[in-house]
Order: sequence, then structure tokens, then C-alpha cells
Amino acid sequence: MAVQFNNTGTGTVTLASPSSGTVALTLPAADGTSGQVIQTNGSGTLSFTTMATVSDVIAFSIALGGS
Repeated sequence: MAVQFNNTGTGTVTLASPSSGTVALTLPAADGTSGQVIQTNGSGTLSFTTMATVSDVIAFSIALGGS
């Protein structure tokens, strides 16, 4: 398996491992639809979901380091 990035932009993507242990994430098999975000079940499985409320969007922004 390979990870491929479209390197036409100036942004960065950083993946960092924990200081010990292993982190495994299972990506969804299909694309989400427009406006969906990726969520985790807490056990490493990722899926697409649609945020239903403004408070969901605010919580997501804060989780990403926003205010």
C-alpha cells in the first residue's frame, strides 16, 4: 500500500506516532458525499458522517485546534 499526496499546494500533512505503542486506522472503503467528515469509533475504524448541528461543527473546529 502506498500513501500519495498531490503536492501542488503549499500546505503540509503531518503524521506522528505516539511515544510508544501502535496506532492503526482503517480508512473507509468508499468516498463520502459532499460535506461529510471522517469520524472514528474510538477503536481505529473511520467512517464518513454528516454533522447535524452547529454545535457539531463548533466541536469539530475546537478538536482541530480552532476556538
